[in-house]
Amino acid sequence: MSHADLRNHTLWPYLDAIGTGSSKMDLIREKIKEIFKDGEQHKDVGEGRGTLRKKMIIFILFLVTAFLNALILRKELPTLCQTLVLATDAPPKRGSLYAPFCRMTDEELLEDRDPHDPQLLITTARIAGEGPNMTRANYVIMTEPVFTKQVKDQAFYRVHRYGQ
Repeated sequence: MSHADLRNHTLWPYLDAIGTGSSKMDLIREKIKEIFKDGEQHKDVGEGRGTLRKKMIIFILFLVTAFLNALILRKELPTLCQTLVLATDAPPKRGSLYAPFCRMTDEELLEDRDPHDPQLLITTARIAGEGPNMTRANYVIMTEPVFTKQVKDQAFYRVHRYGQ
């Protein structure tokens, strides 16, 4: 959905009230501020090549919560390029949406020159656990405890690898 389409959504006028007072949204906002300030060099990028923009993945248990979080963040931070991946997205579409979070960081820094390259991915832990490795992310937030340890572990193993 485009930003203009979202402003026409029936929830748009209520998003400020929905996101206010939520400790989870406060944590997400705090971490998003961190990614903008974080200038640490990624270990896979050679000296003198600059720093890669930091990326964050937010794993959310329920699709409706993921959608609401995406709407709230779109309203509060309209310049932050984000991607929302839902279970209703076909696997090939999911793959293309996940791609910016799967790139090897030692390739090229072209993504930092593309303003449409997302820094934030919002998805559910269940469908992210079925996907590719998303080790390009620097930050990961899981907003709710998941029902099974396997789902949680699988989601985090998509992002974090030993030695990383």
